[in-house]
Amino acid sequence: MPDERRHLVGCRSGYGAVCKTVYTGSNPVPTSNVYAGSGGGSGLGVRLACNSGTRPGHLGYDSYMAMSPQRDVSPVNFVTFSISESDTFTDLKGFLFDWTQRSSSETLVVGTVREGIIAGLVEFERRRESLANYMWLIEVSSEYRGSTVAGELLAYVGRDSLEQGFEGFFFFEPKTILYQFYQAKYGAIPSSGRFLYFDTAATNALIARYLPEESQ
Repeated sequence: MPDERRHLVGCRSGYGAVCKTVYTGSNPVPTSNVYAGSGGGSGLGVRLACNSGTRPGHLGYDSYMAMSPQRDVSPVNFVTFSISESDTFTDLKGFLFDWTQRSSSETLVVGTVREGIIAGLVEFERRRESLANYMWLIEVSSEYRGSTVAGELLAYVGRDSLEQGFEGFFFFEPKTILYQFYQAKYGAIPSSGRFLYFDTAATNALIARYLPEESQ
């Protein structure tokens, strides 16, 4: 077992209907990889050659959603954004982070969409040498805080880990204020330092809760 993974532990659904446009701000962004349906087509096999811009690795999901009631928003629509598409995110409504920048040269940026609007985004990379995904950043738009969006994005990253043969393992470094929150709400497991991770069982629980059709 690679050192990084050892340190931590001390049914792809069919594609649905293609959505033609995602509104990222003042201008719509046409996309060819938006799929409708519960956990629909996900572009899991895509590996992007991204730019090498970096930013702090602390996970920054706004804590307001912890104080808001759950809203049932379905179906789940996932989008894998290319570099050219995310480069247009200069006027992304409801988001605080700069999603035009990538945290490493190996990351994927995936969003979930509600009624043609980006409701949440997650950036992660596949670390084959560690047999795990690493989640750099996750954010839910202000309109959808308190919904199931964050859980769906976490479940997506875990599902991708299963698809890659990483047994559902993925890890991340949250902000201190959210360290206990991720454990209590989503079942993340504490590791040494500030890191949290999901193992096979925790990832399957995410999928069962937030992408239930995939767990059947």
